[in-house]
Amino acid sequence: MRVRAALSVLVLCLGAQPALQAVAAEKTPITAVAAFLKVPGVEGHNTDKAHVGWLPILTAKVNAPPPSPPSEPGAPKKPSPPKIEFYSFTKAGDASDQALCGLSGKILPQVTFEQTANTGVLLRLVYSNATVQHCQSGKTTSFDLTYEGVATSHS
Repeated sequence: MRVRAALSVLVLCLGAQPALQAVAAEKTPITAVAAFLKVPGVEGHNTDKAHVGWLPILTAKVNAPPPSPPSEPGAPKKPSPPKIEFYSFTKAGDASDQALCGLSGKILPQVTFEQTANTGVLLRLVYSNATVQHCQSGKTTSFDLTYEGVATSHS
């Protein structure tokens, strides 16, 4: 009886193989992931057709700093603004890092971050009232981005 059940399962699986292959063919595996940042007033050097003029991002690290100490004893602690640390490519002779660092301390109404793959956009974050801080340029450009709000979407 066990042999017959095992053979039945094997036959069912083999019979379903073309259907399973058809389903698997519809799902494209993710083979490459990239990230980009669109900052108003900064013409990035990215040439990807969907992100021309965006900054290519190497890494992004989200930090939620602890609340600031109260200004007066007994007063509630003030929440510190959320912060993201970014590292971007810098090309020789590219002015995008200088333009980005030149925006330090200025409030930017909207900054957009996208994480993409060969299958399309995986994640889009739109930061509102963002501020560039601690910007340093070199072989890579590193900077912090604080913001008041964020809207998200993903595929």
